[in-house]
Amino acid sequence: MTQREDIDLRFNTAPQLLLLSDPPTLRYDLVPYAPTPGHAPQSVLNDRTVLEPQIDFSRYRCEAVIDFIEFQLVTLQATQPVHIQKTARKALEAMGSSSSVYVELKGGAKYTWCRSYYIRIQQPRPRELERVLAAIDARYPHSLGSASKLPVTAIEVSVDFYVKDIDTIHPDTAQILRWQMTEVLKRHFLPERSVVDPIGRNGLPRIGKGDARFFPNEKGHTGFVVDRKRAHPRKQLMKSIREIGLDRRDGIALHLDAHHQPPIDATYYVGERGLVHFRIMDKTTDRRQPVPSTADPLGDDQKRSRIEFSFHIKRGLDIPGAFDLDEVGKLHGFDFFEMRRAALHFVKPTIGDRFKIEGVKLQPGFDEWRIFSRSGAYGLDRIQRLQHRACAHCKGDMGWKGRAVSFEDLNRKVDRATDRLTRYWGS
Repeated sequence: MTQREDIDLRFNTAPQLLLLSDPPTLRYDLVPYAPTPGHAPQSVLNDRTVLEPQIDFSRYRCEAVIDFIEFQLVTLQATQPVHIQKTARKALEAMGSSSSVYVELKGGAKYTWCRSYYIRIQQPRPRELERVLAAIDARYPHSLGSASKLPVTAIEVSVDFYVKDIDTIHPDTAQILRWQMTEVLKRHFLPERSVVDPIGRNGLPRIGKGDARFFPNEKGHTGFVVDRKRAHPRKQLMKSIREIGLDRRDGIALHLDAHHQPPIDATYYVGERGLVHFRIMDKTTDRRQPVPSTADPLGDDQKRSRIEFSFHIKRGLDIPGAFDLDEVGKLHGFDFFEMRRAALHFVKPTIGDRFKIEGVKLQPGFDEWRIFSRSGAYGLDRIQRLQHRACAHCKGDMGWKGRAVSFEDLNRKVDRATDRLTRYWGS
């Protein structure tokens, strides 16, 4: 008989539901590992148990969209950003477009005249982008010959999961389905470390900006999924961690109180803002630009679970250029699937019968399921990598997936959405 476990969904503000008196949960089946048909078995996973969330993906519609594209314009003559913005906005209005455009100065707001600008178009469509670029070419001479060659400085893409048949199910049921999908996205998201941490230590968890996972807690403060400041380990534990060659910043993950479950109703951040950045959220409002502190509520049919990923140029690292998106004109025909494959990975973790590290006396009740129930695949991956590093007879590294297996159903759904986005921009 399959073993099952439930994880209560956590909220900063407790929801009010008519259908449930208890908190909503996400159920897991604990299934013995077996190789995927057509794939060779992985010996490191023998005798381990796969954590399978019970979620019906057929109840969700998945779409991928470009949230914004940002590119740099350097004009031959100085002008004011408001003039460039008016030119671009008129081009959009002439098409009846609802897209927004914003222009920022390279030197900051204190300069009113400049030659270098960042132009950001929200939710662009192919013809709209062409019209804006043509308007720039016609009005503002620059050295690149064509605005299609303007360098991309940032791009953000979102993958949204909408609950299907929203008009035929109870509103509480729709909310629970959306919350469960949001929980799955947060709990099973495990991108390759070279993406979230392009300047960190290869193959090891970097506890810093690049590897950060954080969220606003119920008090409005920043909470971390693995939080060294909120854990108070015994001296004996920390001493044994140092004796086996681990430093305190890494070893704090071996203390149960360091692991925390992100709430559903708070945005979950991964990575470094302004470089490689991910956000996962239960999207129920739409922020108004350019005043992001204000937001309008979304209709029930527009509420969704969302994961956003944005790539920027920062500190000499050209992340969009690494995907061959160095010019804004290359959006036409761009393969978003390749970007997804490099950035958006979801896994199903595995756990063993007993977690132990030679020479370290762990807390009573410290086990892999309990860690996963708090900090998801990320926290579990952290402790499993520490166990591998402390193992005298373990050879090589664990690879980016570690002891997890690919979450093929979820990855396939995202693949199809990004493939449709590719076809849309290639048409």
